Amino acid sequence: MKTRSYTVPAGSRLVETHVTADTSGARVTNSPALVISAPMAVVEHEETRAKTELGAAQKDTARELSAKLASLKGIVWVGVVLFLFGLTSIFYPPLRAIVGSVTTSAAILVGGFGIHPFKQ
Repeated sequence: MKTRSYTVPAGSRLVETHVTADTSGARVTNSPALVISAPMAVVEHEETRAKTELGAAQKDTARELSAKLASLKGIVWVGVVLFLFGLTSIFYPPLRAIVGSVTTSAAILVGGFGIHPFKQ
């Protein structure tokens, strides 16, 4: 909480502006003014409040994915490696030259897809 104290000097003019709508819907401004005849002490108190609401937590995708990957069997990892190798050898020229043909790369890709983790 912040507290400020100050003195408004004599002769100061305090204006408070109100904007309202009249019966026809037009905006009307009302500004009453007050002129201070003697010095006036002012103390302002400012308080900040925070509000917290409990709700549904965000989904922990990283832990969920790491748990799924940790539970994969060894043969599934072989499928993942084959799938990625086949996919890479289709598009990466040095690997395409080693494999020899796009058809062989496609066969490796399909073989890896047959045992990859999303098939479980």
